[in-house]
Amino acid sequence: MECTEEAFVALLRESFDAPAQETLPVLTGETELETLQGWDSLTRLALTVALEEEFGVMLEHENFSECRTVRELMDKAMELAP
Repeated sequence: MECTEEAFVALLRESFDAPAQETLPVLTGETELETLQGWDSLTRLALTVALEEEFGVMLEHENFSECRTVRELMDKAMELAP
């Protein structure tokens, strides 16, 4: 499966727990990650696992701290894709 913006955003949305998913705004490339309610270490871990399973991409903790927006995180994931 190709890591498109649509696929990445879907994985990101699924990484949030169910109550947080219900309150998430529409996610775009410009959405700032830190503004998302529920964006925490468990969500980042869930996203890390999903990205590795779906696209073979392994994000490290420092990759998350380098990225401010959804697009920056997606670009980093694509940069690390095999």
